[in-house]
Amino acid sequence: GAGTDGGSTDPWLIADKYQLLAMRDLVVAATTKCFKMVDDVDLAGESWIPFNYASPYDKAGDFDGNGHKILNLTSDYSAYPSFAGVVAGDIQHVTFVNPVITGGTQHAGVLGGYIGTGDIIGNCTDVVVENATVTGGGESSKGKNIGGFGGYVGAAGTIKDCHVKGTTTIKQTLTATGSSAGGFIGSIGAAATIEG
Repeated sequence: GAGTDGGSTDPWLIADKYQLLAMRDLVVAATTKCFKMVDDVDLAGESWIPFNYASPYDKAGDFDGNGHKILNLTSDYSAYPSFAGVVAGDIQHVTFVNPVITGGTQHAGVLGGYIGTGDIIGNCTDVVVENATVTGGGESSKGKNIGGFGGYVGAAGTIKDCHVKGTTTIKQTLTATGSSAGGFIGSIGAAATIEG
């Protein structure tokens, strides 16, 4: 990440797990907006905290995996366990291999618990999820959704050329009305464009 300003023409570069973990803090602090992977990153042994999990869900970042992989992402965070929490901005050209997401009573998925929400748009292009395990459970007064890619589509963004492949285990034990599970998306609540 050194030597970059994190702007669209000079993204913060990610070459190892320490830089990927630091990315979260930069997004939360809103000091850096654009990130680009330059190598595969293995997060084995780390418990990932999503970077955009709290209202007003405006911690947007443009993330370019640049054709690389994030291996062994594990998240059981209490709010929207996933990579992003609520996807805001653009996430593209990355493959998640062997992710394990434990939803508890939250919307959950590998990329995001929510893909956008309200006026906050999340776009995803060429994102692949391989061999994922996503679970949701416990009692809740509201329905919660889980999916191999995302739990809930909450805004009119674009999901293009994205895939879930390999063995994906989805386990949903919520009994509340409105709880849904899906191999790709748990539930769609906005007129998003999903293609390819």
